Amino acid sequence: MNDFDIYEGRTAKQNRKKTYLVFPFETDIKEVVTTAKRHFRCTAGHLNLMMGWVMNDELYLENPHKRGMKLVAIATYIF
Repeated sequence: MNDFDIYEGRTAKQNRKKTYLVFPFETDIKEVVTTAKRHFRCTAGHLNLMMGWVMNDELYLENPHKRGMKLVAIATYIF
């Protein structure tokens, strides 16, 4: 069961494309790592796992303290 969404954004410094795999917060961490490794075709050492918030189909990496925010788990590729 790989239930996740893909969000794309840009980095601040070099304006490079950044891909975020967003999972429900209750998802098992092993499933998050396995799915992210397959998607990014990398080892676990190249993954950054964090939590974030989703509201109105927008991803927030810092808590904006608004009503209706949904807590999510995020996986990204790092060098």
